[in-house]
Amino acid sequence: MTCFANRKNQIRALQAAHPGMAYGEAARQVDTTNNTADLLAGLRQTPMVALAAALNTAGEFDYAARLARSLAREQAPDPEAERLARATEDAYRAMIGAPAGLSAAGHEALNKAYNDADNAQYHHSPDDYPYEDEQAVVQAAFTALSLAADLTDGAPALARAAADVLATLRFDFTADAIRGYREDFGAVPVSADNPAARHARAAVEALADATEIQYGGDEEWQGCIDLLDQALRHATTAAAG
Repeated sequence: MTCFANRKNQIRALQAAHPGMAYGEAARQVDTTNNTADLLAGLRQTPMVALAAALNTAGEFDYAARLARSLAREQAPDPEAERLARATEDAYRAMIGAPAGLSAAGHEALNKAYNDADNAQYHHSPDDYPYEDEQAVVQAAFTALSLAADLTDGAPALARAAADVLATLRFDFTADAIRGYREDFGAVPVSADNPAARHARAAVEALADATEIQYGGDEEWQGCIDLLDQALRHATTAAAG
């Protein structure tokens, strides 16, 4: 928690760095940044948490706050969800590990037990990881790579944070979540004149192209997956500096 005196100093420093910024807007930015930092400090450290922290430090407080809220929902303790997940796993293992010679009725009972457990788990939290959360993650990676593309040193730390997050995604799911989502992303930046920045820009272009693909058949879905994979390769290269 930031003390009042430090908050005032932060607001003044922000106004000094951005002449003409109103006190109210400076206060909003400072409060959002501090609240996000406090929220992230209480979360289990993951690549996504690291990306949110990197964006927060870089001044992209709105994107950082959105991702932090998404991560807080994801990590919130839910004992019932954990119990149902264990029950589903146990039922699945019992089903696939049925002993040789088990009767048809026995197999049917094991299958029913698994289906019942799986349905109970789904109905407890049908939106356990909704598209909106996946979109927030990809948008955060897009923003970090956009910053990396715009900086003379290529901002390898930002590129690394984005690459680490992209590497954790299941692109088959991500491709469903982000298609047709382009209007909420920013413009593709003009990259600085160095290899790392150019690769960061190439990663941003690939993500932008992926979000412009509309829903269709398997061809569109696979095209989006290929672009996500391309974005990851460029982000990884940018992170190497």
